[in-house]
Parts: sequence; structure tokens; C-alpha cells
Amino acid sequence: IVATHGFDGHREKSWTADNGKLWLRDFLPQALPTARILSYGYDAYTESSLSEQTLYGHAQDFLAKLCISRETGDAKVH
Repeated sequence: IVATHGFDGHREKSWTADNGKLWLRDFLPQALPTARILSYGYDAYTESSLSEQTLYGHAQDFLAKLCISRETGDAKVH
């Protein structure tokens, strides 16, 4: 499972309740104990972003990092 936030979102804050519970970490693993759960973050700020990255560029970057993560088993590919 790869959770990807939307525009102006955040890789952890988008999935965190007001009580601080990150459901990707605190609840989902109990429901799906054999699943690999990843959260992907990218420069998604649309209002004041200095990012030159296009949506297509974000998609390419995401797929490349996901492939590396699958090959290496490293869930924290930067």
C-alpha cells in the first residue's frame, strides 16, 4: 500500500488525526498485518512553491523511487 497525499498535502500530516494518531502506522497494520505500508511525500505546495517539477515529473520520480524501494527493501528511499 502506498499512500500518496494530494496537492498542498504532507506525507504524514495528511493521514494524522487531531489526536496525533497516524492511521497508516497506528491502525492499518492491525487490519492488514502482511501488507507493506508506505507513505510517499513530494513537493506538493501549489501556492508558494519554488518547485519546477511538473505533475508528470512527480509521477516519474515516484515510480523510480518505488522501484528502488522494491529492489532494495528500503522503505525510506529519499
